[in-house]
Amino acid sequence: MANRPLSAQALIRLAALTFLLPIGATVLLAALEYFSWTEVADGAIEEAPAVVANSSTGLPDAQSTGGAIATLARGLNGRPQLSPLPPPEQVWECDVVVVGGSLGGVAAASHAMRSGAQTCLIELTPWLGGQISSQGVSAIDESVSMRRLDNFSQSWEDFKALIKQQPAFLPSWAPLPPSTPVAEVNRCWVGNLCFPPKAGAAAAEQWLKAAAQSAPGSRWGTAIAFKGAEFDISGRTITAIHAVRRIPRDPNYAPLGRLSKELPLWYAWSSEETFKKFPCACRRDRVSP
Repeated sequence: MANRPLSAQALIRLAALTFLLPIGATVLLAALEYFSWTEVADGAIEEAPAVVANSSTGLPDAQSTGGAIATLARGLNGRPQLSPLPPPEQVWECDVVVVGGSLGGVAAASHAMRSGAQTCLIELTPWLGGQISSQGVSAIDESVSMRRLDNFSQSWEDFKALIKQQPAFLPSWAPLPPSTPVAEVNRCWVGNLCFPPKAGAAAAEQWLKAAAQSAPGSRWGTAIAFKGAEFDISGRTITAIHAVRRIPRDPNYAPLGRLSKELPLWYAWSSEETFKKFPCACRRDRVSP
C-alpha cells in the first residue's frame, strides 16, 4: 500500500504538537520543583523554634527570632535536613573533619594535622586502621610492580617502619615473648609485611599522636557513627558534622563479627541495652584571623 502524503491540516497539528511538547515538559518540571521546595519549606517551618516574646516589651525576642529565621533559611538551602537532630552533648572544635578512620582516613587526618589544621577524625568501628587492624593476620597490600619500582612516599615508608616496631602481641603459647616486635615475626605469603591486627591499630594511634603535635587541639575517636552534615544558608558550606558516640554497657563487649547485625544499633540515636549513646558534633567555632 503506497504512503499517502500528509494533509496541510495534519502537518499543522504535528507542528503544534512538536512545539508544545517541550513547553509541557518544562511546566511539569517546574511544578515538581515547586512542590518539592514547598515540602522542604513546610518541614522547616514545622521544625523552626518558636519566636519568644520579650517579657518587658512584649515584642519578639531578637535572639529567638534570629534562630527561627536561620532554621527556616537552612531548610530552604536544598540540602537534606537531619530530623530528629538531638542537641550535641559534646562538641569538638576543628578546621578539618575526616569521616572514617581506615588507613586512608588516618593518612588524610595525619597530613591535615601536619599542615597545621586542627583536625577531627571519627571512626564507626571500635578500632582505627581499616584493613591493617580488621583481619586475623593483617598485611600491607602492595603489588609486585609497586615493590619493583619502589615508588613509595617517605610517609608510607615511615608508617611501615612504625608497624615493624610494634609488639606482636603473641599468645601465651607462642615460643616467643609477647613483646617481640613485628619485625622479628614478619612471615606470611600475602605480602612483605604481615602482623597481628592489634599492632596495626596501635601504629595508627601513634601515627595520629605524632601528627597532632603540629595541630594542638586535634581529636579523634572510635565507635562514632556519622549521622549527617549541617550546611549554611547557601547550602554550599558545611558548618557542622553530626554523629552519635556509643559506649558498651558491658566492659567485655566484642563486636559480633558481622557488621550487618550491628549497624542498626551503631547508627541509632537512642541508648538501648547494649550501648549508651551520646550525640556529638564537630564544628568550627573559632573566628578566622
